[in-house]
Amino acid sequence: MANSTLKPDPTPDLTETTPSTTTKNRFIPKFDVKETTTTYELHGSLPGIEQRALSIEFIDADTLSITGKIERYHGMNRNKNRHRWDATVSSVDKFGNEVQDGNDDGDGDGEEDVKYWVEEREYGEFTRLFTFPIKVDQEKVWAEMRNGVLSVVLPKARARKIQVFVN
Repeated sequence: MANSTLKPDPTPDLTETTPSTTTKNRFIPKFDVKETTTTYELHGSLPGIEQRALSIEFIDADTLSITGKIERYHGMNRNKNRHRWDATVSSVDKFGNEVQDGNDDGDGDGEEDVKYWVEEREYGEFTRLFTFPIKVDQEKVWAEMRNGVLSVVLPKARARKIQVFVN
């Protein structure tokens, strides 16, 4: 009999396959996997994903695939100068003269010369596969996205009792 206890690490009963992280613009979103007496629950952090960029489907009887793409997004409206930072950075050239590095790149197009100092948010394409040790009722699976957290509830399939008739 298979052990149905879910553990944080992949086990033969709950295997998780993830893509290689060496591919550019790919990442692995983090998911919590929980088992109750009647369901499995997945809760994954996917801030900024749009519904049309998310796909959830079974690739076989026991394996759920969650794929998607998160676009890089910076929520500042530069055209209206909302939330604009007017930072000026001073540096010294090779002759010891102070040089001002402002927001405008000086080419007259009105766009800023953007330099990232820190870029920690993940974006790009992802695929997560979850294989469950007990069959799930695929017709009753539901999912919702709330505040950047994807929740998927997978009810366990109930064992069907077969009545034996005696002649």
